[in-house]
Amino acid sequence: MDCSLQNNLICDEGAASGAESFINAENYLTDSNNSFQSAFNISQDDNANDLMDNGLKICCWNVHGLGSKLQTANSFFEYVNNFDIFCLSETWIKIDYDTFVFSSRLTNFEIDWVFAKQSSNKGRAMGEFLVGFKKDLKNKWKFDVFNEIIFFRNILSGLLIVPVYFPPFQWEMVFDKYNDFAANYVLNNCLFLGDFNARIGQLDNVNLNSDCWETRHSKDNCINARGHQVLEFCANNDLIIINGRGLSDKNGDFTFVNANGQSVIDFALISRDCFDLVRDFKIDYRIESDHFPLNVTLKLANYNSKLSQLMPLVPRLNWKLQDEEIYKNLMNEKINNIAFTNLTTNAAVDAFVEVINAVAVKKASKKFYEKMWFDAECLQARKKLKLVLKQYKNCSSSDNHDLVCSYRKKYFKMCKIKKRGYQDMLVGQFDNIKDSADFWAAVSQFKKNDSGFSDSITDVE
Repeated sequence: MDCSLQNNLICDEGAASGAESFINAENYLTDSNNSFQSAFNISQDDNANDLMDNGLKICCWNVHGLGSKLQTANSFFEYVNNFDIFCLSETWIKIDYDTFVFSSRLTNFEIDWVFAKQSSNKGRAMGEFLVGFKKDLKNKWKFDVFNEIIFFRNILSGLLIVPVYFPPFQWEMVFDKYNDFAANYVLNNCLFLGDFNARIGQLDNVNLNSDCWETRHSKDNCINARGHQVLEFCANNDLIIINGRGLSDKNGDFTFVNANGQSVIDFALISRDCFDLVRDFKIDYRIESDHFPLNVTLKLANYNSKLSQLMPLVPRLNWKLQDEEIYKNLMNEKINNIAFTNLTTNAAVDAFVEVINAVAVKKASKKFYEKMWFDAECLQARKKLKLVLKQYKNCSSSDNHDLVCSYRKKYFKMCKIKKRGYQDMLVGQFDNIKDSADFWAAVSQFKKNDSGFSDSITDVE
């Protein structure tokens, strides 16, 4: 049942100009819902299979500048690596940027860029995306582009995952592009998600009449004129709004918080015919941006079967920390107590690894991508910010909103001061150099030691 449309949608700049080729829309039209479901092997019996895997994890996030994530001491890239598919908008990255600093932190992924375009001499570049899917999905997913909109297409089923970013000052132009996209596809197998810059309050465009899904709720009661257009887009294309409809987002959490206010302007919309694919949906309250990431999990049977076949690696140890005799004696003692003949190969390897972990002396590792200037004060400020964000998620009152804004400002200001102080200290070391040893000790402080993920290489490869 269609609701009256009321809402104003502010958007970010529209999608993509960097994928390899434009596509033929006719190639991806799905004949029927039956063929779509059969491609994913969805049946009544798949509920049991779904319990054995984690599903397809998708993240869409307006990151409000990707370059800053290289400097701020946090686990941004570690978080992104937890997903199978990600879409990052408002990266502010132009084509002349050295993108290796990002790809080296996302080595598990096939990635593609939509670089930001500078439309005027003043202001920042706009219209940018970084998208990616895990390399072990190359035989299932691919990137495509239509009318400058970059998206993911499932090769087997035709399922489309379409990132959305409507810029506030070019909203109508970008919205028209997505209408053109919808006109060229049969949208019975499509997931749109991202920053719509629209506020639709508690409104809905459909009544599901389902015992599994609640009536849509939202913490944002504001409705803008552009939101009417978004709801009309949903109604015309038979799309269901996932936000606030249950699972891990029962209350319709805010997706955007800054000093000027709080709102729900980031949405996930899915075709009615594949609505049952949604296993979970939630808003992750992260500190890296004023937008919060959308976290969608789809039910794809036996998706992680390949990963479950991988054998664990034996830990790599620093032998400078070990006492050879003590290590040998303890290993022999513990190994002799294990009945390996009664264990499977995987279980035996697991048991052996556990013994190594128990016996070996290991140096405490640093936080992921932690910077040298990130001291105890920064850590304490970050903990306080995460705590008030948790309180805000549980109770989004005006007082909690003010606390989030205040602690966020303090945290990033402190990080900026600490970083500048650390850089001044490094430069100062060169003023006190007396010999070559001092010189190389100072230079070593500037060496990079960037970590990267590489579990995309399988055991067979």
